[in-house]
Amino acid sequence: MSTLWRFLPLAVAGWGLQGCSVFSPAPLWELAKLTGGLAAVAGQTGPGQVSHAVSHPHAAFSDLCIELNPRTQVPDVVPALQSALSGHRIESRVYDSPVAGARCQVWLRYSAQLQWGSRWLSDEQRPYMSAAALTLQSASGQVLASSRYEPVAGQSDSQWASTHDKLYAAVGALVSRAGQSSPNALP
Repeated sequence: MSTLWRFLPLAVAGWGLQGCSVFSPAPLWELAKLTGGLAAVAGQTGPGQVSHAVSHPHAAFSDLCIELNPRTQVPDVVPALQSALSGHRIESRVYDSPVAGARCQVWLRYSAQLQWGSRWLSDEQRPYMSAAALTLQSASGQVLASSRYEPVAGQSDSQWASTHDKLYAAVGALVSRAGQSSPNALP
């Protein structure tokens, strides 16, 4: 049986779908729309970069305590930190103050900045984390490591990446310098 005759029933069935088309009459226009849409999504989810990563010699650790920072207005920063730490095989607990978690040997202290903006081709204002600073300290207050998240210069749409994606590399810079395992890919 010829190939043409095998596809004839599909062509006849498709003929009855008025207004529906599998193929666009303007394929180059559809390709341009698809390419533009993919570029917009890729630009919106770029996580930014790690800067000012500094580490001082210290022992490896497998757990730490996060000191809750009530002045940080980014609502998902603590869950994002805990998820990123878990991805690097570090367990974490959250405390209001160092006194509450007196048994902790390593502390993660953070600050994050919240800004408002609108996505490309939208007027709706939304909050996003625009920068973050992370510091690892010993129970005695000695700085063990620090890093910062900053958006990529010239890539304004990277601000719309998730808080987790933005913090993952900054957390990796903290723990990898302490001899910790640090996967390169996001979990």
